[in-house]
Order: sequence, then C-alpha cells, then structure tokens
Amino acid sequence: MSEKTIELVILRHGEADNAIPDRERCLTDFGRSQVVSQYQWLQQQKFQPELILHSPYKRTTETASLAKHFYPEVELQVEPIITPDGSPALAAQLIPTLNKQSILMASHMPMVAYLTAEFLPDINIFGYPVAGLCWLQLELNHSKATLLHKRWPEL
Repeated sequence: MSEKTIELVILRHGEADNAIPDRERCLTDFGRSQVVSQYQWLQQQKFQPELILHSPYKRTTETASLAKHFYPEVELQVEPIITPDGSPALAAQLIPTLNKQSILMASHMPMVAYLTAEFLPDINIFGYPVAGLCWLQLELNHSKATLLHKRWPEL
C-alpha cells in the first residue's frame, strides 16, 4: 500500500506596489495578470486545490482571492505563520495537519524559498520571482518530497 501524499503548490504573490506599511501593499494590474496566468496554467494541468492558504498581508489576500475565479468552491484560509518573517519549519509542520490532499499556498519571499527548501533540501531554489510557483508532492511523514513543476511567470 502506498503512502498518502499531499500536492502543495507554493505561489509567491504577483507584482505589488510600493505602499507603506509592507503588509498593506496591493497587487498592481500587472501583478494580477501574472497571478491569473499561473491559475490558468494550474487549471490546464488539472490541479484542483482543496484549500487555499494565504498570509494576512494584502497582496497575498488579493492573490488568493483571484483563485476564487478558477476554484469558486475552495475555501480561503488566512495563515499568520506564512508571512515574510514567519517560520518555514512551522509552516512545513502545519501542512499535514490540514488533512487535505491538495493545497495552494500564496505567500512571500523569503518564506516561499525557505519553505521549498524545508521539503526539498537538495534542490537549490534560492528565490522565487513574483508570481513564481513550485508544485510539490509531499509524503505525509515528510520523509520525501518531489518537485513536480517549477513555473516562473513570463515577463
């Protein structure tokens, strides 16, 4: 019998404006189009999240909200530990406790890169461009993870 797995898409928010404070930065029109392009691609690949996690920051809330156009039945959930200064180790521990088989996470640098490294320590992904995503398949016990896709947005 094979071990249960979780498909996790880690998505960095799209291009954002330069507002202060940082948590209030909004997506630009270009940033929204970057995110929509990623969601269109995910749908073409038949990715169907059961849950969409996002940080409480405005730009990731907007990024997650755009997913509702593609996945209207999927719950959006704010997760305070996936902010730019959150703990990647705690975020990695959180994923299996959600009891979902497919999760889309909208977050920030450096969280997205460090979280990817938590699951894939032998793959060097030092940074994500805005709207970049990695699609991982995780073993529930965290003993193994596989990078299924890495997709950086077209500029």
